[in-house]
Amino acid sequence: MTAKFKSTMTKIDFLAEPGSFRDPSGTVFYHGGSVYRSVDDRTFALMQRLRDDGLLRRLAADRLIVKTDLVPDGGDLERGLREVSGAKGRFLAHETVPFISYPYEWSVCMLADAGILHLELQTRLLERGYSLKDATAFNVAFIGGRPVFIDLPSIEIPRRLDVWVAYGQFCRMFVFPILLHRYRGLGIRECFLGALEGPSVTDTRRMLGFRNSLRPPAFVDVFLQNLLHGAAQKRIARKTQDAAGLSRATSSAPQSGHPCAAGPSPAAGDQRVQVLNLKRLRNKLTRLTGRHAAHSAWSSYEQTHSYDTAGDDEKVDFIKENLSAMRPRLMLDLGCNTGRYSRLAVDAGAAVTAIDADHDCIDLLYRRVRGQSPNLLPLCMDIADPSPPRGFRHRERKSFEERCRFDAVMALALIHHLLVSARIPLTDLRDMFWSLTREWLIVEFVAVHDPMFQQLLALRENYYQDLTPDAFESVFDAKFTIVTRREIMQGRRVLYGMKRKEAV
Repeated sequence: MTAKFKSTMTKIDFLAEPGSFRDPSGTVFYHGGSVYRSVDDRTFALMQRLRDDGLLRRLAADRLIVKTDLVPDGGDLERGLREVSGAKGRFLAHETVPFISYPYEWSVCMLADAGILHLELQTRLLERGYSLKDATAFNVAFIGGRPVFIDLPSIEIPRRLDVWVAYGQFCRMFVFPILLHRYRGLGIRECFLGALEGPSVTDTRRMLGFRNSLRPPAFVDVFLQNLLHGAAQKRIARKTQDAAGLSRATSSAPQSGHPCAAGPSPAAGDQRVQVLNLKRLRNKLTRLTGRHAAHSAWSSYEQTHSYDTAGDDEKVDFIKENLSAMRPRLMLDLGCNTGRYSRLAVDAGAAVTAIDADHDCIDLLYRRVRGQSPNLLPLCMDIADPSPPRGFRHRERKSFEERCRFDAVMALALIHHLLVSARIPLTDLRDMFWSLTREWLIVEFVAVHDPMFQQLLALRENYYQDLTPDAFESVFDAKFTIVTRREIMQGRRVLYGMKRKEAV
């Protein structure tokens, strides 16, 4: 990671991460295929202290934080980074994340595990006198089937150890969405659509309703915190006569909404109250998500699909053969369901991002792979309505397509869904695949007379009488070269291995 800087590298391959602009201590950027962060001298000194304490190494070894090196001062790498970035501070070198995902693309169990990561990291930091100054889910990436913290400048030496200043943000990012999912059936994506930083305590109390807010899992963090928030707002309103009064009201208001603010504060150095609260929050997330069960029809697709044994075996053989020939490093599986074929790609050596619109399918897949360190990232997303750019000027969080740099794309038993249910023309689907892959495409054609296609056409007018393998191939020939082709299921389905045409 701290290899000698190559003088041939120029600013051409320098790319700043727009999502890091809010951090006054530094900026993330990409250069030469690696990830770096410029930080100010104060932050770098803290990182040196964490390194010298051995804490940086232990946290990375336990996969709580992303592996990070401090770039030595005065070396070729440091001088080269300063030249291309224009930064005046110091530099950190981070482990590369195969694919950056966002919380509105996660399943409920993924969000809970990202929250538990925060709580575990905060507990470990407290033991050594450190703390996290914020608790946003955007500080987490999933690597090897588990969440990893990636924003090291969020670590600080706190003024107090008894109260976590990031408690309120933690609730908005993790506790509230999971409660709303549990008691109101609200999707994780919907929780972040209206507010990138998650629903407020007031909105959560309103959406949960009075009775649900009084339930044990919601009472402290929603009902009580909402009361404290309301009382704080009233105090602020009464003390707006002058700037000094406003300052006192703001500082006395429990900005994080911590329940401990309701009574006398313990000693500033006593961390036991915070540790108890962290354990309480961890138990809450574990219990809430441990009760979640899959109910969707697609979550049992592996047992209810229309393939016979011979057709299923032929499909698996075709995929294995093509993966062996293509040897993709990064792969996207569209409409992955519960990830059977995604796992074939992982076995072939690819780092796979697997997406599906069905939350329960993604949640089941994540439960199967988490903690096992496979190169498989499940994401809940409808490819007909993928994640748009979000945040300030639509640049803070990139769209799904902006983040796509895949060597190969796999779309099995998907196109007929997008044609019929989403009403997307075949030419547009072809163009989408072309934009998502850098080289390879594995795709499945489903004939109109196939039972699954006919099921989608129920109560719909059939506009697809002319959709034949020849017509399908003619459309894709404009941007892909067919390399391999195999008919299965008595011709009801055709599997293709295609190569992207560069000059289009």
